[in-house]
Amino acid sequence: MTLLPRTLLGRTAWVIAAILIVSQLVYAELFRLYYNDLRAQHTANLLLSSLSSIELALDNLPPTARQHYLQQLAAREGLRLAAEPPRPVARPSPFLSSVQDELRTRFSQAMRISRAAGQTVVWVRLDPTPATPWVGLPLRRAERPFPWPRIGWLFLVTLLSGLGAWWLVRRINQPLQSLALAAGRVGRGELPPRLDENGPRELQMVSRAFNRMAQDVAALERDRKLLLAGVSHDLRTPLARLRLAIEMQQADAELQRGMIEDVEEMDAILGQFLAFLREDIDESASLGDLNALVRDAVQRFQRQGAEISLDLGELSPLCFRPLAMQRLLGNLLANAQRHGGGKITVQTRQQHGAVELCVLDRGPGIPADRREDLMQPFTRLDAARSGSGAGLGLAIVGRIATAHQARFELRDRPGGGLEARLILPARNCRDKVSQTASDESRMSPAL
Repeated sequence: MTLLPRTLLGRTAWVIAAILIVSQLVYAELFRLYYNDLRAQHTANLLLSSLSSIELALDNLPPTARQHYLQQLAAREGLRLAAEPPRPVARPSPFLSSVQDELRTRFSQAMRISRAAGQTVVWVRLDPTPATPWVGLPLRRAERPFPWPRIGWLFLVTLLSGLGAWWLVRRINQPLQSLALAAGRVGRGELPPRLDENGPRELQMVSRAFNRMAQDVAALERDRKLLLAGVSHDLRTPLARLRLAIEMQQADAELQRGMIEDVEEMDAILGQFLAFLREDIDESASLGDLNALVRDAVQRFQRQGAEISLDLGELSPLCFRPLAMQRLLGNLLANAQRHGGGKITVQTRQQHGAVELCVLDRGPGIPADRREDLMQPFTRLDAARSGSGAGLGLAIVGRIATAHQARFELRDRPGGGLEARLILPARNCRDKVSQTASDESRMSPAL
């Protein structure tokens, strides 16, 4: 588990915020240390200047006038006089410790720093004679608090810088997110809206290249549809004439029946080719009853003699492509009828926010290591399932499942046989349209 966000925008914003916060904390600590040292030196210089002036005046005055001079300073400048000063501060602050160290290195007389009535006073004994009182110089601004408002402005600037960086990265990340969404839609066979070719030059180049690729894909899609129309007309029509000619020939009945079956198999294989290529991409999804579609498909096979039982659960209306879903179920039932070797069961269930459609048979099954191979076009497993066909049935099922954003699985059936399971997301068409509109809005950011 990682603490980093999963998106590029989140990770970039996290890294920028971490760098800004750490740098500002380091700067604040360096500023605090520098600020205390500088203020301590300045305070010590002022005290030394005052003490030097007082000491010089006392040296030049007669002993009888010294007491009167100190009293005048006390009345005019707030100087304090005491025979014995208060006890020193037990735990001086870092600032007072720095002031005390500065004074002791540059002033030789006895001194102490005390605190009384909420005020800090530096006491100095200018004359070691017992009759000379201690002189106290109040530090009116000695305990001035740390200038947090100034530091607050620094953090405000950091916050604004982080917001600006987040906004800039978001503007860069939005086109990338739109590109990812558009690429996903191309992978599902959809044609995404054109990306905006704005922003930085590199993003313009990427968007322009993607738009050109999308146009090429659209042109290939148009060519493919044209080819399909040509194949349908140019191959199926001669097959129909060939079958008619065979039926009109006065040939051996067994030979004639075999030739007709070969023509029908060729027509069926051609139909599989067309179904695999077409995939009903142009069909729009609609809200429908999946159980009703299953009943209709099963009845068609039952009329042909297939033994199929139904086990249908209660389903809410589901959003799907009806023709594509009919083709999917038809391929699964045809495979089960051809290779199942017995009774077929069709089940539907709705649970955990998904709808399950299962086709179960009692055939020889498929080895687990070959199931993924059979999902590829033109792949057959003759050792387990022999018969006619082009090997496109499960590939068509897989493509239709992908178009419905569903999951298709092949499993072993308990008691023997194969279970083909389709798991569809149980959401209505309104949710799908809302998600598509949201994707399109994110794919067209205003830069």
